[in-house]
Amino acid sequence: MRPISFIFIVSYVFFLFGCTQQNKIIELPLTSHTGYGPFNSSLGAMSPDDLNENNPWRKTMPMVLVAPEGLTDVKYGHVETDIFQNIYQNYLAGNISQEWYDKLQVAWNWTPDTVNLSKDQLKTKIIFAFGKDSTGAMKIVVDANNNLDLSDEIPFTAVDMEASGSLNSVHWL
Repeated sequence: MRPISFIFIVSYVFFLFGCTQQNKIIELPLTSHTGYGPFNSSLGAMSPDDLNENNPWRKTMPMVLVAPEGLTDVKYGHVETDIFQNIYQNYLAGNISQEWYDKLQVAWNWTPDTVNLSKDQLKTKIIFAFGKDSTGAMKIVVDANNNLDLSDEIPFTAVDMEASGSLNSVHWL
């Protein structure tokens, strides 16, 4: 028997033996803890959108179709999930100027990968709003189903930033 055939047969036997051992269940003990683990709590990345006329990102920001109910002093913002796709698609749609597009490429040392980036408008942003409820408590609403309708979402209270010592990240509240 040739060595290659022998290696193939042995590998096949080990493969079959491994496939028959499907009754092994590995259980890991998990303990849930309140908090962020070794990370500091922060809402720094969640700031309201700047709709100023001079903001080069203004035309790329999603607009809320239906506002959250029961909140006052509401401000809107978004979380970006794919900045490169966002820049590329908004440049093609005319929402970002050639000058700004070129500046971003230079600043980030980025060359758009047109094979992996879509020319279609994809949803790369998740909108949120924050405002005060009837008791004056700050509430946040996140568009969980990404339909730009915040009326179908449940407002929640963020972690008490005063107690965690992270007030520096919530000056905008």
